[in-house]
Amino acid sequence: MHPAGVAIFQAMTGYTTRHVAEILGLPEERVRAFAREGLLEPQRGRGNAYRFSFQDIVLLRAARDLIDRDVPPRRVHSALRRLRAQLPVGRPLSAVRVSAAGERVIVRDESAAWDPETGQVSLDFSVGELAARVASFAPEDRKAHV
Repeated sequence: MHPAGVAIFQAMTGYTTRHVAEILGLPEERVRAFAREGLLEPQRGRGNAYRFSFQDIVLLRAARDLIDRDVPPRRVHSALRRLRAQLPVGRPLSAVRVSAAGERVIVRDESAAWDPETGQVSLDFSVGELAARVASFAPEDRKAHV
């Protein structure tokens, strides 16, 4: 079968544990552990083997990236489980960006950022964009001295 045909077939039937592990560079046992812990929701295939969806892979990649950034695994699991429950039905996890802020998990979409564990909105106080806007209003004689 042509490689594109294999990819389409896998997308229709799900990805095996081995495929997910290869895609994300994780041990197969770690992938299975996430499934057993309820973070992922794989289907079952032949021989009761896990069959993962693209959304499972997206969620697992987010978990891997957070753990790589030193967010405690227990917090990663809690935050991602709650995030999954917070997203409206039909809205995929790929529609939001998950990142770390110290040991906290922050989720961003096009309109807001929040902590999925607490539901608290997170405000970004970065001033880079504001500084660039303010500079365009500075009087000409002051710009020369800056």
